[in-house]
Amino acid sequence: AEIAALLLTETTLVVGNSMPIRDVDAWVRGDHRALRIVGTRGANGIDGVTSTALGAAAVARDPVVLVVGDLSFFHDLNGLFAAKKFGLNATIVVLNNDGGGIFSFLPQVDQLDATIFESLFGTPTGLDIATAARLFGGSHARPDNLRAFRVDFCSAMSESGLSIIEIVTERTSNVEQHRAVWAAVADALVPFMSGES
Repeated sequence: AEIAALLLTETTLVVGNSMPIRDVDAWVRGDHRALRIVGTRGANGIDGVTSTALGAAAVARDPVVLVVGDLSFFHDLNGLFAAKKFGLNATIVVLNNDGGGIFSFLPQVDQLDATIFESLFGTPTGLDIATAARLFGGSHARPDNLRAFRVDFCSAMSESGLSIIEIVTERTSNVEQHRAVWAAVADALVPFMSGES
């Protein structure tokens, strides 16, 4: 939602699968006229997301922003070569929870031993996103608070070339935050559902 709030001009927002598209669906208002939201679905849901965004950047007149999880980002890492080779302008926001965050919402997180769950579903990589940015001639920022993110994002949107902003999150706290919001919404709806309003 913060990214959408910062976009004042028409922008193509490419959204990765898994948690990013679910978060956009949940938190970004549907009446944001400046956004053209693009999503894709691959064989496993995460393949080709970066390439899709850079393909959009190759033909777009307006800015292109990709919001993608770390596994999707690394899965299509070679797609960044297009940005370097063709001098494409794009801002990529990588939501880095060092693994597959969506699986922490599913029942197997409580049904499997933590080590087995991490190996099969969490799949942490420990890879360095800053190194990937340098490899393909992009800039990299890793803001540690919302104010710094706003500064880094606005700076990236005003620059040409490839800009990668890494948002480090923690899978467990992400689940807790989502569940707290869902519970608050459910509590707020109780009077309406019971006819008390």
